[in-house]
Amino acid sequence: MLFGLTGCGGGDSSPDSIETFKSAYASSLAGLSSPAVLSGASVQDLFDTKFLDSGFTRADIVAALNSEASATQNASDYSSIPQVTLVNATVSDCVSGPDYLCTLTGTLTNGDADTTSIPFTTKLRLTEGKLRLYGDQLASAI
Repeated sequence: MLFGLTGCGGGDSSPDSIETFKSAYASSLAGLSSPAVLSGASVQDLFDTKFLDSGFTRADIVAALNSEASATQNASDYSSIPQVTLVNATVSDCVSGPDYLCTLTGTLTNGDADTTSIPFTTKLRLTEGKLRLYGDQLASAI
């Protein structure tokens, strides 16, 4: 599944960076009802500087998170918006090259009145010893 991360210059030879990413991602999803979490550094740090997914860049995502946080700062009803959780997350198919990339798969689930679950797959990039969301690297939606 995963070969040594140090071989690709990541500086981390254990799956700890995988567990750290999964934990940070799950914590961020769980805290999205809080404006402080939405605009916080922890959520923003989940996105690689080279993130690009269906035309959305890291800057687009950060701007949207900050805008949402600002809009919900005084919203008393924001907690009623369905929250998403990531379950059965796995990181696999890691390959080195100009970038060290892996595939994250799992299931995104919201638990509102009509629980909805969808499969989720995206790329991760290892930089500075941390896995971050990399996206599909497509300049527009398919």
